[in-house]
Amino acid sequence: SYRPPTPAPHSPPPDPRPRMDHPRLRAVEMTPILVDGEQRYHIADPLELAEDGALVAQPAAAIIATLLDGSRSPEEVQSAFVLRGGALVSSRAVREVIAALDRSYLLDNARSRRRLSEARSAFAKKEVRDSALAGAAYPAEADALRALLDSFRRAPGGAEAPDAPLRPEPEGEIGGVIAPHIDYRRGGPCYTWAYREAAESGADLFVILGLDHKGAAETFALTRKDFVTPLGRATTDQRFIDLLTRRVEGDLFAGELAHRAEHSVELQVVFLQHALAGRRFTVVPLLCGGFHRFILEKQSPAADAFVASVVRALRDAAREHGGRVCFVIGADLAHVGARFGTEQPMTPEFLSTLRAHDTRLLERVAAADHESFVSDLAATGNQHSVCSVANIYTGLAAAGCGRGRVLRYDQAVDREENSTVTFAAAALYRVPSSVGAAGPRGSEP
Repeated sequence: SYRPPTPAPHSPPPDPRPRMDHPRLRAVEMTPILVDGEQRYHIADPLELAEDGALVAQPAAAIIATLLDGSRSPEEVQSAFVLRGGALVSSRAVREVIAALDRSYLLDNARSRRRLSEARSAFAKKEVRDSALAGAAYPAEADALRALLDSFRRAPGGAEAPDAPLRPEPEGEIGGVIAPHIDYRRGGPCYTWAYREAAESGADLFVILGLDHKGAAETFALTRKDFVTPLGRATTDQRFIDLLTRRVEGDLFAGELAHRAEHSVELQVVFLQHALAGRRFTVVPLLCGGFHRFILEKQSPAADAFVASVVRALRDAAREHGGRVCFVIGADLAHVGARFGTEQPMTPEFLSTLRAHDTRLLERVAAADHESFVSDLAATGNQHSVCSVANIYTGLAAAGCGRGRVLRYDQAVDREENSTVTFAAAALYRVPSSVGAAGPRGSEP
């Protein structure tokens, strides 16, 4: 993803109202792709302000876009392009790229801010959060969706596959689960390990901690909206949200628009509806993000007053709820390879090394040690781009669990794109933290 450059520690902050003659690109997702065998870049808006979707740009246009940091005029961008790309570009080409980005509301200016205000207002007026993925990431028809989710249980790698071990005896009250948020096609069987535990938790409230992939919210984003999927309407727990917001020193709804298109909560809601079919339950959808600054600064998130207040509020609200609460952490792990900006070949040796690195992180999960989870990532600069730092930390810190058990680990390897995403399923138990930790099992790379 592209983000505007972070100012040096002692430099003044960027002008919040950039000059029209010094265009600045908003935070966008810029992904290399191949179109008819040729390199292109997919430039997507995290907030989806444009109705015509993402732009597909040639490499030269992508370079021009990254040079739009608010400090350069179009003529200065033209000069900087020569230094960056080693080739000449016309003033007209630069201005055409700027105009195309502006048409798609990808520049930080009055036009995009007006559009953002309109989008927030429109989403705020909606009674429910409609499915963003039905018919694309999973079937839009309820029976077909149920059949798909059922098939994952006995599929290779599923919790009820012929070679799967018997369900381990819970080591205390199930206070949380970690499930993937990768698409069902690649991660479906792994989800079943987590949701078997969620179904056995006896909980009537599930606090779903998703990941704000697109950086649309600063740190946390809450919504009161019920989630509608092909399997019905999942009701948000308004009382718990009241308990939570009264305790937090900050606005949890400022980034609510991030929920509109984010998949990490929706995929958990669908699996919960299936696993708990026929049972009454409520959910609390909370997106987490923006923790990578703690990795870069080698700082504990607990040092941030807002983060600390949210963790404390979640813990206190869960105690005051009166029923049984289960935290659901929708999390993936490493993202490596060409699709994610690295050229590391996906050899068996590398995948084995990646598994070993993930195993060390999962040992922190099994120990319910949220601080060591972050400090281990900071020690390596998060070299394998673990995405779910924010929601794993928050869930481990807030759930009040003394230990966990990693139930399954998998790697989704894409040989064509030379890329891999890793993920796991785990259960968290409310027991004394002095009990030892269990390690991961699962597929070999």
